[in-house]
This record gives sequence, structure tokens and C-alpha cells, in this order.
Amino acid sequence: MKSVSYFEIEFNKLVIDCSYEDSRQPGSPLGGQPLLKIFPGIGNMKGIRVAGRKPHWTLYVLTSTEREPDWPDVLDESSGTLTYWGDNRTPGRELHDAAGNQMFREIFERSSGLGATRAMVPPGFYFTPGDQGRDVVFRGLLVPKTVQSENTEDLIAVWRSTTGKRFQNYRAKFSVIDASEINLEWIYSILKGDEKHELAPSAWKIWQETGKIQVLEAPRTLEYRKKSQQIPENLSEFEMLKFIHSYFEENDSLFEHFATAIWRISDSRVSAWEVTRATRDGGRDAIGKYRIGPDSEPITLDWALEAKRYDPGETSVGVKELSRLISRLRYRQFGILVTTSFVSDQAYKEIREDQHPIVILAGTDIVAILKQAGISSISILSDWLKDNFPLTKSVITSQELIN
Repeated sequence: MKSVSYFEIEFNKLVIDCSYEDSRQPGSPLGGQPLLKIFPGIGNMKGIRVAGRKPHWTLYVLTSTEREPDWPDVLDESSGTLTYWGDNRTPGRELHDAAGNQMFREIFERSSGLGATRAMVPPGFYFTPGDQGRDVVFRGLLVPKTVQSENTEDLIAVWRSTTGKRFQNYRAKFSVIDASEINLEWIYSILKGDEKHELAPSAWKIWQETGKIQVLEAPRTLEYRKKSQQIPENLSEFEMLKFIHSYFEENDSLFEHFATAIWRISDSRVSAWEVTRATRDGGRDAIGKYRIGPDSEPITLDWALEAKRYDPGETSVGVKELSRLISRLRYRQFGILVTTSFVSDQAYKEIREDQHPIVILAGTDIVAILKQAGISSISILSDWLKDNFPLTKSVITSQELIN
């Protein structure tokens, strides 16, 4: 990764995935931060930093470690979509008492308007931490709107609870637009109140003028994921996965219901589902429908799911298990494998090279899906599992659950 020294920042550009160093001076004041060199006067507030005053914001900066379990910010580089949580994170305040959430509401509303309204949307910049000190890595120029979602899905108020008290926060979805380099003179002119529009990236100007989003998409060159990419590195996330594995120790059939729920939560287009009988499943633990197309003229595809409750990080799903699922897929049907562990290199490589229509939801995916749904700790997970998959004898043996 290329790095730019703190003392050279103003002579460079903002470049995607480039690191910008702090002053490297022990005990240096807040002015040693690279963000204050890139955005003079932006302030030292963590998370959401805004220039200008409501409602005339001139630009905003979002930062995240992407490692906070309760607020799982994440940049999907393959689709160019950033999911970012607002700043109302404690009970006792209304959703829009937080300044960042006020701005989110306004800019998302403006982004859905016509040209003149859209032109009032300030540019956004996303950064994550660098390798040391207060270094930051530039991840992209933001538009408060996505190509994939409808307008109503880009900014959603989500209820959360802590210490028995409920509150709301925003889950926002931004697009990273195709601007690999950004001239700092453009940023400086915005902050001075005299924007040099000609210095703006072309993708930004096109969006403001036409509403067309040129997304910076970066599909993975590696067609299959290694074990380390399928098992959480974070200890708390790994413990959540171990808890799920142990919870269903006495009833694998119930785990099939859990796996189906994970698939449903991960994609709103799952339109129908049925967990099959253990003795009559034909090698498929669940089956269902997947809807594509507009609501006025949808079509459906069939899917089949197989669930593997394996010891996280210890036991892999191999060629034999995946071959079993592949052999049972029917015409116009795709498969889903849900496992608390990982898929072996050989098996993963084979299904990708042979282009089998299989969706892999491994251990790290399960945890990520749960966290996006607000299930971000073992205590919350435990309550959710008990409510939705109770381990009582009467429920486990009921025909309704087994079907």
C-alpha cells in the first residue's frame, strides 16, 4: 500500500486505498492528524465529521474501524456499496437528536430529488484506519444512494436496545463512485466556500447533473475464499460462532431451521421456504423460491439448501458434501450451503471453476448476517435463539417443526 507522509499531503491527491500518515511526532497535538491536513477545520469528532452548518453542509467525512460489533460498518468492494451506521448510539435521545443523523436524513432526501436538489448534496469521503498511529486510508468518494436499492431502502431507521432500553439509529447505504483520484484543490475550494467545480471528479459531476451513479466496483480476482476468509478473526465473533455450534448440539434438525433463517435474513428476495422432513429430504435440508424482477412481473427460481453444523475452524466441508448437494439440484434451481465452519480449498475451487450455482454462507458470513440484523453479542444471540429455536422437548419432537 502506498503511503503519503504527513508533510507531503497537500502536494498530493486523494487516491483510492492510499494511506496518509500522521505527523509521527510523539505527544503531537490534534493537528498531527492527516484528516485535519486533508480537510482543514473539519473538527476532531470521531465517526461523522461535517463541514458547514445545517442545512448548508459543504462536505462530510465518514470514518470507521469496521470492527465495532454493535455497529458493523462495511464496505463491499465488489459492489461499491458502503453500509454505515448513524451516530444515535445510546438510549435517551430521539433519532434526529444526533447531528450526523440529521444530515443523513437531509442528504438522502436531496439525493432522490431532481437536478437542482441533487446539486445541494455535499460530497462525502470515507476513511478507515491505517497501519499505525492515526494514519488513515482513503476508501472512496460517496453518493448517498445505491444502484441496487430502492430509495426507501437506502436509509432505514433500526431499533436497538441496550441495558433494557430501546432507541433508534440509521443504517445508511452509500455508493462509492468511480473516482480513483481526487484533487485536493477541489476540497480546499469547497471548504473556502468557493468551489472550483471544474476540479471535481467527472463521476461526481455526472451524478449531480444526471443522477447516474458510476459505481467503483472491484470484483474479487480470487474466485474462492481461503479458510482464513471464512472463519472470523475477531475473538468475539468467533465466540458467537462457537455458541451457535454448541447451541444445536442436541438437535441437528433444528439447526436446519436456523440455517434457513440465515439465508432468509441475508436476502429479502427469498419469497418462500420449507424445511424438509429428515427422512424424505432427498439430500436437501430446505427448499424454496427466489423472486427476481419487478413486483408487477416477477419470476421465481427454485433453491435447495444444505446445512452443515461443523466445529468452527476445525472441520471443513469437503468435496463429498458439496457433490451431494450439486447432484440433487434440479433444472432452474440453485443451491445454498450454510455451515458454521468453512469449505475446503479443493471443494471451493471446484465449484467455482466448474461454475456450479452454489451460494456459500460460511462461518464469517453467518456472523456478519446476524450483526447486520442487530444480533451483535452472545447475550443478544442467546435470547434470539431461545425465542426462535427453543430447545424444549415439546417443540423439538413436534411434527410441525420437523416438517
